[in-house]
Amino acid sequence: MISDADIFRALSAFLEQHQPFSPALRIAYPKMNFKPSNKEKYLRVSFLPTPTQTMFLAGGDDSHSGTFQVDVCVPAEDTGLPEVLDMAAAIVGTFMSERVPMSNGRKIKIGTAPRVAAMVTDSVRPFVPVSIPYQISTS
Repeated sequence: MISDADIFRALSAFLEQHQPFSPALRIAYPKMNFKPSNKEKYLRVSFLPTPTQTMFLAGGDDSHSGTFQVDVCVPAEDTGLPEVLDMAAAIVGTFMSERVPMSNGRKIKIGTAPRVAAMVTDSVRPFVPVSIPYQISTS
């Protein structure tokens, strides 16, 4: 049985282990205490699963899919758009055409290419979202 929690753990571990930045950026996870310094660049993760779907009319295999979103968060005053877009592209490269391993030996498929959206600047800290679509079958 595959759970959304298992998928989240596997995608998060993959991001931590293959982070393209040196030194590695800290990662803010949902419902975890995280307080960045004023000048700190960091990654913020969101997990957006879609409802589990049965793949065949007669029942059987279930498919889990959704979006693992990684926001590249930067200080408002000292990071230009090209640098943030380069950072977002590095996240895309990390997940491009990958199959993310899970602890049970299964692999999560990154179905289509991850997408970079426009910078959001109406928050306390500007960020560029990177949406990483995933899918895994229970078969």
